[in-house]
Amino acid sequence: MMHSAISEEQVRTFEEVLTKLSRVLQAHSPIKRFGLTPTQAYLLRHLYQEGKTKASDLARVADLSPGAVTQVCDELVKMQMVERKRSQEDRRVVFHEITNKGFEILSGLQQERCNIARQLLTELGSEDAEQFIRLMGRVVEFMEMQPIERKTRQTTDISS
Repeated sequence: MMHSAISEEQVRTFEEVLTKLSRVLQAHSPIKRFGLTPTQAYLLRHLYQEGKTKASDLARVADLSPGAVTQVCDELVKMQMVERKRSQEDRRVVFHEITNKGFEILSGLQQERCNIARQLLTELGSEDAEQFIRLMGRVVEFMEMQPIERKTRQTTDISS
């Protein structure tokens, strides 16, 4: 497929629109109204979809350190949305599992997100909604193929 040259104006406008989109999506996100952080909501969704999961696996899929996952799961346990269960085969292994309360919160959150999506797509109209979904799918596909730049953690030698 032949692509025409992209102007600097298009790049600048795209960047501005993307920044605004990110800001308004965050402002309208129902996650906060449910008392969750985006990371907590992501982990709840993963636990619902995949079932009981070890912390190391949660860290991998969420791209978080093991310590960060432990902290997030501690908060979810306190909120009674997740429970920890030891493996029957190996008592050293601990699984995290979504509770009924966690499922109810996640269901409410998902319903609100669907309502927001429905409103947006209705506003766009059928034809524009199809085109928007198709283009967003292409953007996601392209971005998933790009290497992810990781923050490098600098360690400080406190003995010097």
